[in-house]
Amino acid sequence: MISLLSLPMFIAGAVSFIFFLFFTSIIPMINKSDMDNRKFFASYRIFLVLSLLTSIYCISFGIMLNSGNNLFYLNITNRLVVIMPMFCMVVYLHLINRFFNLKCRNLILVFYGVNVLFSVFAVIDSSMFLHTVFFNSNSYYTGMKYGIFFYIWAVYFFIIIITTGIFVFIGYKQIRRNENVNALAVIFMLIFSFLWLAGALADLLTAVGIIDLPPLSWICTIVIVMTTAFVLIVTIEKLGYKVQDLYMELIHDNLTKAYSKSFLEISFHGVYNNLGRTDSRNFLVLFDVDDFKLINDMYGHLFGDCLLKELITIVKNRLRVNDIVARFGGDEFIILIKDCDINVDIVAMIDRLREFIASHLFEIHRKKTFITCSFGIAEFDRKTYSENRTYDEIFAAADQVLYKSKEMGKNRVTFHKDITA
Repeated sequence: MISLLSLPMFIAGAVSFIFFLFFTSIIPMINKSDMDNRKFFASYRIFLVLSLLTSIYCISFGIMLNSGNNLFYLNITNRLVVIMPMFCMVVYLHLINRFFNLKCRNLILVFYGVNVLFSVFAVIDSSMFLHTVFFNSNSYYTGMKYGIFFYIWAVYFFIIIITTGIFVFIGYKQIRRNENVNALAVIFMLIFSFLWLAGALADLLTAVGIIDLPPLSWICTIVIVMTTAFVLIVTIEKLGYKVQDLYMELIHDNLTKAYSKSFLEISFHGVYNNLGRTDSRNFLVLFDVDDFKLINDMYGHLFGDCLLKELITIVKNRLRVNDIVARFGGDEFIILIKDCDINVDIVAMIDRLREFIASHLFEIHRKKTFITCSFGIAEFDRKTYSENRTYDEIFAAADQVLYKSKEMGKNRVTFHKDITA
């Protein structure tokens, strides 16, 4: 019959192993490309090791509690129960160090080295450490007879517990400087970490016969794994939002919030390459503000910046949702009009936009002015694609007719086909 004391250990081991499997399965979903995510992913991998080790520890402890008079099982599990908690603590220490960037790598390497040393001693049958002889150190379970080195191990394990507690507290203080981590989640992590350390200390003191308590570390093992997992999930979500925000910054112009020139070029090539499969009417429209330098000289550059922002808002509101407005540079902008209906008169459509801009009163910082814009339009379709025309050629065509609009008196719309030889 399975000991009732062992059931919580088996449950804790199963929960830890389920977390290990789950978080291993979602590794491909995590973006590891930017620096912040790479730092986080190092913590993530350490958590996987921690959840695996805690599952081995809890299951070994559960089997040990059911070993009874079977010295073979007791011999194996008792040694694992000595080795696993050391590594669980140091791996958790490692996790906190990486997650909060505490920069105590050398100390952790020392702990790993000492762990390996004690592990070597633990697997050797010796009266100085663990001897394969039954020994009842408490009233709850039977262990093996231990010697002087076991007490040294207990002192060392106590040092690890204290160090881990210090690391957790310092990590909590560091959280105020890390915007990518949920502060409330880490407070729970702090509380349950100390509970876990208290449970581990109680099991340690029971093992050496100082107190007599049933195994307690299983309680906080479940809680600390679940809390750490929650912190990681929240951090994954925050990093995802951060990457998304960074992506939005990269594809938009900082001032006007129009798209960037590089994003427009990528969008253009997507539309252009699709012309090999489907025929559609598409247009590049270049426009700029007439006499923008005079506006800057008269009203100031801050006024000019605000004017451009308001101008782009107007342009966006007058176009379709899937049309792209990008800033080429200065006061010059590009519109990519995709898959335009054959019945649409593109010149008339852009001319209505021109008229609306010309009739709009720009009122900024108590200064008022009207502006005009000149436009140049170039079309590209399947015929353009079959002729292997490049983006630069189509852009040059739109640029050419934009300057034609300037030459003809500004505040005009000129289509590339309107140019006479």
